[in-house]
Amino acid sequence: MTLYSFLVPGLKKPQFENFREVFGQNLFKNLRLENFPQDQIELVLNEHREIIISKTNNRSVMGSMNDLAYQLKYRISAIGGLANVDLADLNHELNRIPMSAIKEIYSIDEYRKLLISRDAFRFFGNYHFVFSNTENS
Repeated sequence: MTLYSFLVPGLKKPQFENFREVFGQNLFKNLRLENFPQDQIELVLNEHREIIISKTNNRSVMGSMNDLAYQLKYRISAIGGLANVDLADLNHELNRIPMSAIKEIYSIDEYRKLLISRDAFRFFGNYHFVFSNTENS
């Protein structure tokens, strides 16, 4: 578990119908902005073509996801709403929030460590998604 996260605001029904593609494009874009090598990102995306959205009963994951949603809501509100947000900066900051549920302090460091490990693909099967209406904040 890495807790690596990124916000994709304003998704509409057609994008949810193509969620795998939307997710892959946004994961790719965010990891490139984090200076991950393109070939590593492509390996991850190719290895895990199937994405399943499901509930989690992992209290640690739920607590972390709730904290990240709160952080997003606060930061977006402090900036003056989504219209004023630099999404690249926001997602960059989001993965540098200290998290107690992972071994590394920051999710970006945990993701980087996992991606370069020789056992990386064994762990990439579990993605958790948070859908939250931040526009009404």
